[in-house]
Amino acid sequence: MSRGGRTRSLARRVTDAIMRHLDYRPTLGRINLQVPDERSVFCWSDKWKLDDTDHECRHFTVILKLKRKRGTELDIGAEVGSDLFGEPVITYQIFYDRQNKSAREEIYYELLGISAHEIEHLTEEGLLAFQGPRQHKTYMGFPDSGKMLHNLNDMHRLFSPGTDKDLWAQRDLIATRNSFENEEVYLICALELNAFVKGFYEQARAARRPIDFFMRSYLNDYVKHGRIQQHHAELVLDIWRTWTHLRFPKARWLDT
Repeated sequence: MSRGGRTRSLARRVTDAIMRHLDYRPTLGRINLQVPDERSVFCWSDKWKLDDTDHECRHFTVILKLKRKRGTELDIGAEVGSDLFGEPVITYQIFYDRQNKSAREEIYYELLGISAHEIEHLTEEGLLAFQGPRQHKTYMGFPDSGKMLHNLNDMHRLFSPGTDKDLWAQRDLIATRNSFENEEVYLICALELNAFVKGFYEQARAARRPIDFFMRSYLNDYVKHGRIQQHHAELVLDIWRTWTHLRFPKARWLDT
């Protein structure tokens, strides 16, 4: 199995576990999951080298916060954090109508994409982050090894060639910290870009639909609620498209 397949399998394990608990779990639940060994770690390149010094089993926890209400519109959110002992936790908050059985498929695909997004964060810096092939460039304020560094080098090459790398990285880091005031920056910042695209790719792959169907739907919701302007949505989509062509060249598009 490819390493991409392993992370896909892990995202499905998380999604399947949540789906089993949607109707029967109390509104606040906890699921303990284990990554069996380092071979289960997703790495986007077959050349990736794992850290041979670390063979221990790795665990993380999924916390569910459910809001079941007849007629409510589906809304799923998630974030990576840590518990009191520093162990990783992915917290999901799900609003849904339990009686709407026809929405089950939509819930599954959206959960799968969100799970892939959050697990991607763990593979970049966190529980599942391992040492990767050596890179010549490093960036102030960011990890000096691993997947995040590889992503940063590709982002700098694609989107800001010829600029000072540290100045570019620091500007991105500052913009990310202030992204609550500028959400279009959040959608394309170095810490989120790869995770967003990975999530949409897995969602589209499972649903057998073009990837930009889900990208456009997500951005349209942002525009609808006044979180970004339409021209910002188009800019974000262009950047997501560029990154998708690099990382997931087999992705299907509406216009192809």
